[in-house]
Amino acid sequence: MLGRLLALAALLSACLSAAVSVSGPTTLRGTVGVPLVAAISATGGAPLTYNVVGKPTWLTIDPGSGWITGTPDAAATTLVTLTANGGSGGSAGTGSTTMTITIDLASGPSVVNAAAWSVSDGSQCSLQLVPDATATGFAANGQPGGLALSVSGLLAGTATVPGRYNVTVSADGGTTWTTLLLEVLTAQSGAPLFTVPVQPLAAEGATFASFPTATGATAFAATDLPAWLTIDGGDGLITGTPPVGTASANLRLTASLGGAAATTVLAVPVAVPGAGDPLPLSPPVIEATAGSGLGWKAASDVAATWSAVGLPTGLTLDAASGQLTGSPVAAGNASAVITATPALPELPVASTIAIRVRPAATGAPVLSTLAPPVLTVGAPAAIAVATSGVAPTSYAATGASDFTIDSDGLLTGTPTAAGLTAVTLSASNASGTAVATLLLQTGVRIAAAPLPTAPVAFHATAGSRFAAALAADAPVTSWSESGLPGTLALAPFTGRITGLPAAGVSNVFLSASNAVGSNPTHGTIRALAATVGAPVIANAGPWLVGAGQPVRLQLDPGGGATWTISGLPSGLAADASGLISGVTAVTGDATLDLTAASGAAQARTAGLLVVEPVIAGAPVFSDPGLLLGVVGVPFSAQLLASNTPIEFTISGGPIWLSVVPATGGLGGTPTAAGDWLLAITARNAPGTVRSYCALRIDPAPVPPVTPPAPSPPVSNLSGGGCGAGGAGLILAMVAAMGLTAGSRRRVRWLGPPPRSTHRR
Repeated sequence: MLGRLLALAALLSACLSAAVSVSGPTTLRGTVGVPLVAAISATGGAPLTYNVVGKPTWLTIDPGSGWITGTPDAAATTLVTLTANGGSGGSAGTGSTTMTITIDLASGPSVVNAAAWSVSDGSQCSLQLVPDATATGFAANGQPGGLALSVSGLLAGTATVPGRYNVTVSADGGTTWTTLLLEVLTAQSGAPLFTVPVQPLAAEGATFASFPTATGATAFAATDLPAWLTIDGGDGLITGTPPVGTASANLRLTASLGGAAATTVLAVPVAVPGAGDPLPLSPPVIEATAGSGLGWKAASDVAATWSAVGLPTGLTLDAASGQLTGSPVAAGNASAVITATPALPELPVASTIAIRVRPAATGAPVLSTLAPPVLTVGAPAAIAVATSGVAPTSYAATGASDFTIDSDGLLTGTPTAAGLTAVTLSASNASGTAVATLLLQTGVRIAAAPLPTAPVAFHATAGSRFAAALAADAPVTSWSESGLPGTLALAPFTGRITGLPAAGVSNVFLSASNAVGSNPTHGTIRALAATVGAPVIANAGPWLVGAGQPVRLQLDPGGGATWTISGLPSGLAADASGLISGVTAVTGDATLDLTAASGAAQARTAGLLVVEPVIAGAPVFSDPGLLLGVVGVPFSAQLLASNTPIEFTISGGPIWLSVVPATGGLGGTPTAAGDWLLAITARNAPGTVRSYCALRIDPAPVPPVTPPAPSPPVSNLSGGGCGAGGAGLILAMVAAMGLTAGSRRRVRWLGPPPRSTHRR
């Protein structure tokens, strides 16, 4: 009986010893002075306790995890024994194997970021090998299936077999090696899966943003982030700007869904641009809405053409301008790598942008694409937010403290600092909100060049005339624009915009130039559709008047509208009939805001009053007041001016009105009633002056109607038979018929023969 028990104990002992098995690694490669990380692989008898028997002094073993770490201090080949004890105090048995450690002297660049990395199986990962000098050739052995090494040292792919992988890597083409640990973990049930649609790239000094992608994840976390990066735990947005001297980063990321989590490593290779290479500068986080446009463009510190990989469907990066065009089709977070390519011999530089696309709500506004405006510090600017679909009821703008947005979606302000500013625009109604990023590009003023000043935002009404003038703080030799509708035109030497606008919103690039240079800004013209019953403003100028000249400018002669006029120079005033009157000494172009109303319907536009400088010794008009006349009654009036004018002229009056040039006498016979605005001039040797006066011709009075006198009674006529009265009546009838005694025509009696009244 005792023998049987001893035999059974021996058998159990043998089984327990066989329960722990150590599978490696059988070799470990390293380089003097280069840290390495590896791990013992063993199975059975959990928990396991690990050890390395005969290890060199530089090597450390973690008995709980079996991780081997250290920095070799001498070239050597060493044979060691790896052991794993199972259970408490080795009660589950022991397994062992031998491992050869080969340490070489460095012969070239070495990979210096060997560490222990983990990734959930089925998730994509990327790991950038970082050399201590320029690599002469990357190499790797022992990586799990599904991962491949690029020529740039990026180890990337999808690992699908759980386990510990001791990967030997080289940066000198395989002459010297070090070892890193990549542990593929069994994926948790229900956990997200990481994907890497586009490998993010960064460059020293360039802003960077990227969304890690994990299907269904509701939370993200990162460990050991470099100091220049931050992560948003909600959507995983990673942002930062790598400073000079930054090494490529490998991010340890976790994505969670409920109680399940997945892990991966995401590489962010960091390039070092050369002195003349283009450095991407645009703010890298873009807000968008499915179906709406954007106002973002890529910008760099030197001229470059642009390309992109990973943009959401529906968006395109314009190669020449760098502007994002189109509208994203679907909601979701995306990362795209943009590359700036300069002219040779400089080299391209790439960086990563993040695009957050929100879903579009049915019935919500749709934002139109905006061209990113180019502005100048100190120059007022206006940008109109245009939408389609159901109209917004409110607008908002965040991200630019110098700008505010009004209830019509007009963004106005004066930038105070140069640089690129990302403004998040939103348009909302009861159904939802659409958002988009607008990039403001502000430069410093060219000191000796003219700087545009207000006004830059104008109102108009379709079908009504429009006239306005741009202004600057110094003389302008030429103005330029892009974005004006075809029905409006800019006079480049005066800066005056005139025409007959159609309904719509126009965003207009403006620039004021002289021989030194140009300073740009941005303006808007919002032309509303004409409403039924509203007046049509037929004349918006330019009206030319002389400083110091009395003005009587009737905007809409005989129109009957109620007017509101603002922007008049001091000394001039307007009344509700649209009459501008007074005398001003303020010279220059004055853009007036004109509104004409008929009941609740109104038209609004800009009008232009040009006040010319005083000419010493030139005539000065006397105010002629309102000139009055009557249709059909000869009219006469007298234009009067000081300083002995030698010639007067008028224009804009009726065809019958004439002027005596030498005296200023007006005359003629009015042929029709109406109101006219007369442009008048007076000239002498020093110069010609201009002003306006008003002419009103009333209808001719209608004479009273006199009723006709009653006809006198017919005499010598009497009734009764064929007596004298009957004969008189007959004679009267004959006379009425034109039959006289001298007529050759016979009168035929048509009635019965007359009875004689003679009695015997």
